[in-house]
Amino acid sequence: MRWMIASDIHGSAYYCREMLEAFSREKADRLLLLGDILATRRWIRWFWSFPSWRITVF
Repeated sequence: MRWMIASDIHGSAYYCREMLEAFSREKADRLLLLGDILATRRWIRWFWSFPSWRITVF
C-alpha cells in the first residue's frame, strides 16, 4: 500500500494543485493530510469523490 503524506499547504492554491497531481501521478492508495490545507471547491469535490478510507485528515 502506498501512502502520500502532505502538510502545511497554508492556503497555497499552487501547492494544493501540485499535491493533487502528485497523488494521481504516483498512484497512491491513501492520502494523509497533516496541518493546514486549502479548501477550494475543486479540492472539496476531489476530497469527497474518494471513499472515506482513502483519506485521513489530522
